[in-house]
Amino acid sequence: MAMRKPEREKAAFRCTRAKGAQLNALGWKVAHVRDVGLGQRVELTTAPLERLVEHFQRFMSPSNMFVVPLRWAGLAELPEVIEAVSRADGNAATSSWS
Repeated sequence: MAMRKPEREKAAFRCTRAKGAQLNALGWKVAHVRDVGLGQRVELTTAPLERLVEHFQRFMSPSNMFVVPLRWAGLAELPEVIEAVSRADGNAATSSWS
């Protein structure tokens, strides 16, 4: 989840990953089979716990991720590519993520 500027300024933990360990720095982009966004900015303290749990599970599930070379990052957003990755993995794009 992206933080707004005031949130970043107050955040206790920022840039906790080693710079060299970031996939983008290594030339890769992580893409998701099913959308992982919440659909709107919400205050985490007021969001329903069910919604946050579902978001976290989609966001962190290895079966919902694939990587593409960074120079081809735009392709990972195309429905045809997402469907092909999903089929190749043996999962339907709409499997247990409904």
